[in-house]
Amino acid sequence: MAAAKMIMDAELLHPDFLHEMIRFSLLTCAVVNSICTGSSVFDANTLELPLPAPDTKVNAVFKYVPEHLVDDLCSVLKFVARLQPKALNAFELNELLKMIIIFLSSPSYVHSPHLRAKMSEVLFHIFLPSEESEERETAGTAFGVELLRTDPLAQRHLAPCLLALYGDVEHTGFYEKLEHRYNIACLLKYLWKLDGHKPAFLMISEDRENFVKFAHGLMNHINSLVTDALIALPEIKVLQEEMQDVARWMALDETVREQKQSLLSDKERTVTSSLQLANETIHMMSYLTSEIQEPFVKMPELEDRLVSMLNSVIVKLAGPRGVELKVNNPEQYKFRPKVMLQEIVETLLHFAHYPSFLEAVATNGYYDGQVFRKCAQIVARTQLLEPVDVQKFESFVAEVEKAAEGAANLELFFPGGNP
Repeated sequence: MAAAKMIMDAELLHPDFLHEMIRFSLLTCAVVNSICTGSSVFDANTLELPLPAPDTKVNAVFKYVPEHLVDDLCSVLKFVARLQPKALNAFELNELLKMIIIFLSSPSYVHSPHLRAKMSEVLFHIFLPSEESEERETAGTAFGVELLRTDPLAQRHLAPCLLALYGDVEHTGFYEKLEHRYNIACLLKYLWKLDGHKPAFLMISEDRENFVKFAHGLMNHINSLVTDALIALPEIKVLQEEMQDVARWMALDETVREQKQSLLSDKERTVTSSLQLANETIHMMSYLTSEIQEPFVKMPELEDRLVSMLNSVIVKLAGPRGVELKVNNPEQYKFRPKVMLQEIVETLLHFAHYPSFLEAVATNGYYDGQVFRKCAQIVARTQLLEPVDVQKFESFVAEVEKAAEGAANLELFFPGGNP
């Protein structure tokens, strides 16, 4: 069996076979693009996306382009990118990028969220520079990276597609969802840095319906990831301390020890996945709100949810139960509380000049003045922010506390808030 596998691997990874396999896959992309757009040649500057819903009466060929065709070529290219990425250097990837953008922009052509998520994996493995993913290696081919940076179709449509896909992958499995969202978050973080892609991000905020859907999803995701991780960390700490007490540990029945070791492994795996994505998601919230603020404060339902999420995370990190989060080797689990706190504070500061936001923080149920003061002390002591930003946050904390006292007095004298 082992010999047969080695022979099969040698055949699959033979340079000539890989070359033909890649060439066939990219030609398939070109044919699929031609069928979808109705033209073998089209101008990326004039192509309107999303495409109209496919009409098999007008174009009967649509019947014969099953999703598994696209699925197969994505599998092939992912395989090559992971095992022999240099084999991709001999090819232009224009048709592949066009196909992915067309299908992500036009979900009526590819109904499966699993397949659309798989396309984001291809983007991640082939087009993303290797230095943009801390946890997972990418091929980052020179042609692919440059194409992603400069392609007009990608500049106009890719960021909105990925933001929408971030929500759609909710319908995949739990662990698959975490992996897909990590990939998408890395791609979005890279695109945000590119001047050619930035306008597409800013345009998203003008689409109220889709922006609200994305923002709610992002905030819900941060809440659930951080909550799950910060519940599991104290449980991991208890198990670690139990194992460190050798006499007590060895006194346990062997079956019990095995169960506890298995439980620890499960919790470590889950918390690492959750924190890995939580770090990227909180970072996404921080950089997006550095330039996109108006939609949050103009829509009360978004402002309240944003404030609840930020206050909740601050209380979890800097509150009285924060000491329970001190596990052995936190970096093993991707637990970086200082970075997490820094980016939450940065997000707060992005909105600090809005009176409605300040009031929302002060009157929110998660608000705790003592925790906010402690947070300001941590930020100053650990130099997480520039001195000018530390001063801004200290002023913000003082203003919020004053507003909270005013709201409490108003409630005391006028229950329900009505004089």
